[in-house]
Amino acid sequence: MNNRKDLHPYLPATVPFSIETMWDFISQYGEVIIKPSVSRWGKNIYRLSHVENEKYEVQIENSTITIDGKDETTKYFSTKIGNIAYMIQRHIPLAKINGRPFDIRVMVQRRKESYLWVVTAMIAKVAGDGYIVTNLREGRTLLHVYDAIQQSTLNIDDIDALISEMNSVVIMGAEQLAKTYPLPRIYGFDMAIDIHGRIGIIEGNLEPALSHFSKLADKKMYNTIVKFLNE
Repeated sequence: MNNRKDLHPYLPATVPFSIETMWDFISQYGEVIIKPSVSRWGKNIYRLSHVENEKYEVQIENSTITIDGKDETTKYFSTKIGNIAYMIQRHIPLAKINGRPFDIRVMVQRRKESYLWVVTAMIAKVAGDGYIVTNLREGRTLLHVYDAIQQSTLNIDDIDALISEMNSVVIMGAEQLAKTYPLPRIYGFDMAIDIHGRIGIIEGNLEPALSHFSKLADKKMYNTIVKFLNE
């Protein structure tokens, strides 16, 4: 997606993980997310923060440790990650609901004989208490996007305009992904709204799970997704 200039304002800096890039990113941003290049359900995702002087804080799921010094921090991640392919991304300070960060899963689809991408569903995923990742099921809550924004710490004057901007961004993202991956007819985008109300793309998923929508009491969005898959 980096090849499309219109998307640049919405893409947090993201590069393949190495110890060198880890320290470069910490120097630039102070706080980063380190996650597997291929991951499902938010497993094995770390948040690394420079706390003070030579102290660093690492959070995985709902556990946090403090490490003294760059050498010990390097040793920690070298041991944990080894040769597994990981990415490192600038941390986006997500807006919160009752102290719990949330992001938005947006489904974008096209019909079999069409190249027109359409937003068919979106849902807010609120992380469990003490967690940083919204994909983990422990204590996670699903909310309609309007409800999530209204319940959050955000002060958004025009929620419709924000959602319209998000729709435009994910459609651009789908168009760009389709140039590299032309076969899929459905993408799932995890979208951030930061503490200032700015939108960002956390990641795009080529094989998004439908469980976020199938478990809702109101099946309207799920039925729309399935309808598009069959058309």
